[in-house]
Amino acid sequence: MSLNSASNSRIPQALLGDVPCVRCRYSLKGLSIIGACPECGTPIGTTILFTVDPQAPQLRPMRHPRLMGAAVLLASLCGLLSALLLVTPSVADGLHELLGWFTEPSLRAIRRQMPSLAVIPLLITLVSCLVMYRPVVGTPMNCRVGVLGSIIGFLLVIASLLLLQWFDVQLGLRGAFHKVSPYDRPDEITRALVRIVFDIGLVTIFVLIRPSARLLVYRSLALRMGRVGRQALYPMAAAAGAAAIGDLLRYLALRMTSELDIGSSPLQLIGDITVWVSCSFIVLGLLRSVVDGWHIRRSLVAPSPSLDDLLAFRRS
Repeated sequence: MSLNSASNSRIPQALLGDVPCVRCRYSLKGLSIIGACPECGTPIGTTILFTVDPQAPQLRPMRHPRLMGAAVLLASLCGLLSALLLVTPSVADGLHELLGWFTEPSLRAIRRQMPSLAVIPLLITLVSCLVMYRPVVGTPMNCRVGVLGSIIGFLLVIASLLLLQWFDVQLGLRGAFHKVSPYDRPDEITRALVRIVFDIGLVTIFVLIRPSARLLVYRSLALRMGRVGRQALYPMAAAAGAAAIGDLLRYLALRMTSELDIGSSPLQLIGDITVWVSCSFIVLGLLRSVVDGWHIRRSLVAPSPSLDDLLAFRRS
């Protein structure tokens, strides 16, 4: 038998003492240390963690758990809604150009309304993220600075979105695969630069909001059985960065190609594919965040254990 196996064999597989559950006070004596409380479903490992280290980051108390839970769910829902409002017109354009599924009047109506409406859920997402400025008692400074810094990202996204919408209205609502004429090239170059700013804003939001979101994920993992999926914020930030590269390739295609019709330019095509794939990953990441937000919200409304609970453990 190896040394590790011998050490593991000496670790008790069940609680030998009469330890009450950290949430419902049910006696956990005799239950597996990797199991859950049969009354409330709280992992037994959470009770052990609290008994050993009541100041653990996973168990820090929250001032307004219901408000925080609502903010997490609302931020993910509105983020997904805004992404769908932005992506759907381009998808409709593609289906119209490739398969002829939409008539031109209905397609123009979709493009005219949806991008502007995306600003509303974006503002709601901004307010919801600001609620996470101090998610738990003793929130580290980097989490609070990150939430405040994400405001810059939201401003970049909203400003660039409104500017892009203005360009669409001024130039006529363009399709996803429209041909660029020499007359339109200066405006199209500007639009490509604005899209890059939009992508940079997304990267800023995903990266800076992550530290506060991670605190809430840790608490959710501690207070419920099962797992919240690994945070999708970094992958979405990477996808937004890839979209910026795709838009940069579009910009270079416009600047470097002298043909009257650059729609078939290889550089333009690579940029288009990169942007479409990146947008797909972002939408899937936001969808996953909605599912995780629902589970996190359920955990956040559970009251945090206190020092009195620990003292009660020891008195019993």
